[in-house]
Amino acid sequence: MPDSPENILFEINETGGIPLIKGGTVVKLVERLTFDKYADTNYLLQFLLTYRSFMEPVEVCRLFILIFFSFFFSFLLTCSPLSLFAAS
Repeated sequence: MPDSPENILFEINETGGIPLIKGGTVVKLVERLTFDKYADTNYLLQFLLTYRSFMEPVEVCRLFILIFFSFFFSFLLTCSPLSLFAAS
């Protein structure tokens, strides 16, 4: 699901760089932890310190598994089968 004001809110970042997350749906907050474009260690730390106030640890694990498999299967669908076994 693409980012939109209905599922994730960003704070205006005057210095540029990594967008600061102001709020979002649980799915989008967990998805941002695995976002490949930005590695935001501050967000990771803040999320790990606060997630138990709005969700259970089992929910976080389930979402990580779902996100992993969605990325994995989308990768498999975009590459040719022979390229998976080609020597690099």
